[in-house]
Amino acid sequence: MSSGSLEVFSFFLAACSFTLVCRHKRFRLRWPDPQVEVKFFRTTTRRGKRTSCVVEVGNEIGMKRVFGEMGFVVVAGVLGKNEVEETKKLMWDYIEGASSVKVAMERGGVGFPCVKRDDPTTWKYSWPDTLEGGIFPHFGVGHSQAAWFVRTRRRVQQVFKDFWGSEAQGGLLTSFDSMLLWRSGEVTEKGWFHVDQNPATNPGFQNVQGLVNLVRVVEGRGGNVLVPRSHKKFVEWAEHEDYKEKIDAVEGDDWMEVWGRDAAGAVCLELLEGDMLLWDSRLVHCSNGSEEEGEMEGTEEGVTRAAILVTMYPKSRVGAVVREARVECFRRSETGTHWANRVRMLGAERGGERELEEQRVKLMKETSALVNGLEEVRELGGSELVG
Repeated sequence: MSSGSLEVFSFFLAACSFTLVCRHKRFRLRWPDPQVEVKFFRTTTRRGKRTSCVVEVGNEIGMKRVFGEMGFVVVAGVLGKNEVEETKKLMWDYIEGASSVKVAMERGGVGFPCVKRDDPTTWKYSWPDTLEGGIFPHFGVGHSQAAWFVRTRRRVQQVFKDFWGSEAQGGLLTSFDSMLLWRSGEVTEKGWFHVDQNPATNPGFQNVQGLVNLVRVVEGRGGNVLVPRSHKKFVEWAEHEDYKEKIDAVEGDDWMEVWGRDAAGAVCLELLEGDMLLWDSRLVHCSNGSEEEGEMEGTEEGVTRAAILVTMYPKSRVGAVVREARVECFRRSETGTHWANRVRMLGAERGGERELEEQRVKLMKETSALVNGLEEVRELGGSELVG
């Protein structure tokens, strides 16, 4: 190979910055982050009114109309101020508990200090591990008091009852999903544009994803990035020659990165405290990191972003075998994905992860940061959401 060819090849490798990402039982080769312009999309006017992509709880027709046209919808004020504050308190209970368990398991209880919510100097040493986008995958997070508090709020459940309409009459099942919290001054990883559905095997609508926002999303701080109306082009990708390799690579899985050209028009949504964001799994989206280092103006208590991931699915669509398996997942405090109709432990594809998580959960239950059995969830009003 000539020196010129070597230089070109080296440049190619550097530009690609290949990263191995472990997803659903295999390593997946990550493509470079496309240089896509992301514009900040305001959902409030200067007079404080909400824009057309925002609806109120109970506006079933409006919610479905916006969701169908845009591929996403914002439901305003699903949590009230006191509920938001309680959720954040419970999130910190989880983070402090997970930090103490991490120190106990990895360092024998000595060494770096455990996280304390009122002391940001402790946040960088024993922070619980996160996945892409700052999502917590371990320490039983899917069955934290914070997650179950949000799932059992009446208005949260009402949103999904309205979304699914008559199909929700037989009851709903909740995802055993995670949550995220970004620290101020931390330059978080910029997301990778993807869809959470396979255009070849599942071309039609399959699932709605969601989160409840707890800290106002402002420009420059990062947040959810969506490509409006991209769900309408989704089915075409199965026929595109340059998508065949991507589709083959995922081996039937419902997760696929998209080319930069299909992320054109991306927007980072402004979300207020207590807002719920819903989006179609076919919609191109990612999580966009903070653009600034150091303390940012307007940050709250050292936190730039916080949200609980949650979605619900009609119980009538889920067979008895899966429902029974969900109950077992609940008993083991296993964190799942946004597919409430599937049983898949988040992070289980890593060797030995299940056994390690069992140890974490056992210690976490001593901290009271996790719900402890169906009876406690029943008291919250959520036992019917399990299986």
